[in-house]
Amino acid sequence: MGVLTEYGAIRDITSGSNANIAYVLHDNNDFSLTEYKVLQSQYNTGFIKCMQMMYNGKIELYYLTSEYKTFSSMLPTLDGKGFETVMVNLLNAIIEVKNNGFLSYQKIDISFEHIFIHPSNLSVGLIYVPITIREFKDYATFETEFRTSLVQFINSLPTLSSQRISDFYTGLSNGTLPLEALVSRIMYSTPRTEKESYEGKG
Repeated sequence: MGVLTEYGAIRDITSGSNANIAYVLHDNNDFSLTEYKVLQSQYNTGFIKCMQMMYNGKIELYYLTSEYKTFSSMLPTLDGKGFETVMVNLLNAIIEVKNNGFLSYQKIDISFEHIFIHPSNLSVGLIYVPITIREFKDYATFETEFRTSLVQFINSLPTLSSQRISDFYTGLSNGTLPLEALVSRIMYSTPRTEKESYEGKG
């Protein structure tokens, strides 16, 4: 997780491309037991299963991701409908954390290598780090980074082309449109011509 890793709050000890995600805390006092307990109670609601372990005397957070594929590896393999399903599931998962009174969006790892998709049903699994230190100073910073990264990633996938994806892309680029509105846009937008859809993504 960018800031947390850079400043030594946590250390990524994941080994191998197919390994489960594992973080080690630099200071065990940074661990949030309350958030960890909440996270355990919300398994199967958009979060990857997290286990507290010990690693050389330090608290290790171990995430069971073996049944999933990473967002970055999964998305290029999807057709338009699959892409729309993943986007709706991803946005809804983030909105749920945003509205959760016990967990904070500032503890979500939004790197595409650490956002996971279940291949069987395209459900999204988020990595949530239950510590007292925050990755982002406020929601605006979090959402701006998330939107910017997602726009850049969609730009790298020219094979994805549909009117709803074009509308979604335009709304994603517009920082004033709430995530909730983006979900509605990708689900309920009406068809346009191919020329209009292409221009909308430019």
